[in-house]
Amino acid sequence: MVVSALDTQTGKKIAIKKCANLFVDPIDARKIGREIRIMSQLAHPNIIKVVDVLPPQTADFDDVYMVGELMDVDLHRAIYYGRPLSAEHVQFFLYQLLCGIKYIHSVGIVHRDLKVSILPPSLPPSLPSSLYPS
Repeated sequence: MVVSALDTQTGKKIAIKKCANLFVDPIDARKIGREIRIMSQLAHPNIIKVVDVLPPQTADFDDVYMVGELMDVDLHRAIYYGRPLSAEHVQFFLYQLLCGIKYIHSVGIVHRDLKVSILPPSLPPSLPSSLYPS
């Protein structure tokens, strides 16, 4: 689950992702730990950055909260729930995707679970923002 919040220190909107029941499955715990470690070190405009992990309130915690950049909409919502994509939109989103993949490959990461819901679309000034669902 991901929710938006306001960072009271910076005044910016952020996303908080709850990773529930972290220790129920050791494989999932390992994946989440890997995601936190890798995503917090990547720095590229086409990749969402994890900026913080909220410290647990007690020593016997089950949930982890990751704080990251907030997207207006993910690419999955833009494609399936927005207005039809023009050829310019498709070309621009594909370019963004390839730039992000090139970056993660250049730092030695091979992503085996790419999906449109994790990609942050942004539109160049020349393309209308009416693509996004209301």
